[in-house]
Amino acid sequence: MKKYSLFIPLLFVFLIASQAQSAERQSYFEKISSHLLNQGDEMGAELIRELGHFGASIPRELSPEIKTFHNNYSERYEELRSKLKTLFLDTSIPSKERWRIDRAEAALHFVAYELEQERFASIRDVNFYLNDAAWILSGMKPTASSVESSLPPEIDFFSDREMIVSGETVLLSWRIKNAETAFLNSETIPLEGKLIERPIGTTYYYLQAVGRGARSEAGVIVAVSRPKPIPPPRIWIAVEPEMVLSGNSVMVRWRSTNADSVILDGETVALNGRKLIRPDNTRKIHAIADGTGGTAATTFEVKVIKLPERLADTTTSEKEEPVIESAIADSINYESSETYSSMSNSETKFIIQCKGTSMILNAENKDKLKEISNLLEKDSTLRLIIVGYTDDKGSDESNMRYSLKRANRARDYFCRRFRISRERIETKGRGSAEPILPNRNSDGSVSKEGIEANRRVEILIVF
Repeated sequence: MKKYSLFIPLLFVFLIASQAQSAERQSYFEKISSHLLNQGDEMGAELIRELGHFGASIPRELSPEIKTFHNNYSERYEELRSKLKTLFLDTSIPSKERWRIDRAEAALHFVAYELEQERFASIRDVNFYLNDAAWILSGMKPTASSVESSLPPEIDFFSDREMIVSGETVLLSWRIKNAETAFLNSETIPLEGKLIERPIGTTYYYLQAVGRGARSEAGVIVAVSRPKPIPPPRIWIAVEPEMVLSGNSVMVRWRSTNADSVILDGETVALNGRKLIRPDNTRKIHAIADGTGGTAATTFEVKVIKLPERLADTTTSEKEEPVIESAIADSINYESSETYSSMSNSETKFIIQCKGTSMILNAENKDKLKEISNLLEKDSTLRLIIVGYTDDKGSDESNMRYSLKRANRARDYFCRRFRISRERIETKGRGSAEPILPNRNSDGSVSKEGIEANRRVEILIVF
C-alpha cells in the first residue's frame, strides 16, 4: 500500500490561527509525542510535537486506500474529524471548554498518523484515542467529581494469580478513581469490576483510564504454562526365596509409584506391602499397577522343588544301627556360632541323632542323607548348613566345642561318602542351646529321653 506523509503541509490542513496556542494545548501533543518516542518511533514523535506548536488544524482526510483497508476505524475517524471541523468555526463555545477541541485535535492527528503508517501493533492505541476523541466531542459536561478534582486517574488493577496452567481461569479485578471512562484491552469497562478470563497463552492485560485532561495506564501479565505430563505408574516385585521346596511359603514384596491401585494375582492390595504365599507348583506371580498416567505390569516366577516323600519325613526312627563313623577326634579350633533364632523359608531341616561325634545311621537316615546328596548333585546352587547340638551336661565352652565336632563329623561324611565339596557345607556348633526336649524332669532329675533327643545334628538345605 502506498504511504502518505503528514509532512505535506496545508494540502489537508485547515489553519485556524497562525499563533501558537496555550501551553495546555501543547501538553496534549507532548504526551502523545512521548508515547511514540517510547515505542521507538522518533519520526512520529517529532511530527506530533511540531503539530502542537502550529496553530489549531483540522486532521487530514484519509486516503481511499486507508479507508478501504481500515474501514471500521476510518468511518469513526471521519465522523469525528467532521465534527471537530465544525467546532473549530463555532465561536459560541466558551473558553473554558476549548480544551476539548485541543485534546480531540491531538488525538485525531495521532490516529491519522498511525493508520497511514499501517502500524498494526498500535491498533490498541488507535482505538483508545478514537474513544477519547468521541468522549471529548460528545458535548457531555464533565461530571462533578472530575470538575472538583484535577488529579489523574488512579488505577488498582490486579489478578488473583500471576501464573496458571493452560485450561485454568484467572480473576481480574480493578477499581479506578478520578476517571470518566476506562478500557481493558481496548474494550470499554466500568470503573470498578471483576472479570474471569481463560487465556490460552501468556497474556498481557492492558487497562487505560481517561479523566479530564489526563490518562493513566496499568497492566498485569498472566503467564500460562502447559500442563505437566502425568507420569506413568511403575511397580516392582521381589520374592524371597526365589526357589522353595513344596509345602513352604515365600514372601512377596511389592512397591509402586504414581499408582492409584495395585492388583496382585487378581486381588486388590495396598500400593506397597508384602504377603506370604505358599505355591504348590512352579508358577508366576503377576502384579498390575493402575494410575492416571496409565498401567504398568510385572511378573515374577517362583520355582517350586518337590522332594520324594521319604525325604519329607524329618523324624528319626527308634530302631538304631551301629555307628558307621568312628569317633576319631579331630584337632578343631573353637569357633563362636551365630544364633539361629528361626528357620527361613528358604531352608529345609532334617534332624539326625548322634552318639559321640558321629551320627546314628540307621537305614532310614542313610536314605535321607542319600536323597540330600542327590539334590546337591542335581542343583549346584544348593548348599548345606549343618548345626551340632549337645545336652546340658558340661560347661558351655565344652558343649560348644563338642557340638561343633558333631557338625564337622557330619560334614566329613558328606564329603567322603558322596564327594560333596566342602565349600558348599557350612558347620556351626550351638552347644546346649535350643533343646528339642527338656534335659531335666520336673523334679530336677535327668531326663534320659531329653538327653538323647538333644544330642543331634540338624542338616539344612539352603537355596
